[in-house]
Amino acid sequence: MISRGLRKVGIFVTDDFNGVRELISKLFSLSDHQLCILHVKRNIKKSIEKKDYKIVNSYFAKIRESLNLEEAEKYFGELIEFLKPKYKELAKNLLEKKNNILPFVKYPLEVRRHIYTTNIVEGINSAIDKMRIELGGYFPSMRTLEINLAIQFANLNEMWLKRPLYAIRAHSYEIRQIMTMKFDIPNFNP
Repeated sequence: MISRGLRKVGIFVTDDFNGVRELISKLFSLSDHQLCILHVKRNIKKSIEKKDYKIVNSYFAKIRESLNLEEAEKYFGELIEFLKPKYKELAKNLLEKKNNILPFVKYPLEVRRHIYTTNIVEGINSAIDKMRIELGGYFPSMRTLEINLAIQFANLNEMWLKRPLYAIRAHSYEIRQIMTMKFDIPNFNP
């Protein structure tokens, strides 16, 4: 990405792979790095009781709907305090990742649902995997892979043109302000 000219990114949304946080903070130190909230919640769900997860899920709903970062931090703190007595290690782990769990809250409320999960990327990967399966379990050549990727991205582009993300377009001014404050770019245009 850097060799192709990428320099300034508002927010990266990733899964919690080893080394990704360190790499992003090193190469894009001014960018936000958001861990996929759905994966964070899924990992929590695996390690706590069902009745406790309902409460955890309600805290995440409050965080998602928070008016600002300070309010989200308040609910996050309450979540950590709720988890500490029974799930000390989980609470500690979440607290260590706080700066990668809350960045999406810095963005307008209507935009957040588009930037707190990796589901869009996973949908692309799933479609590519279906193509692979239809071809007998593998892509027979690099050319076949390239053609199938081009088809997939053309379909996505067509879908996005039919259903543009109005929430992002409607909040482009706020997003430009965030980018300007982050990178001091006077004419940034998302």
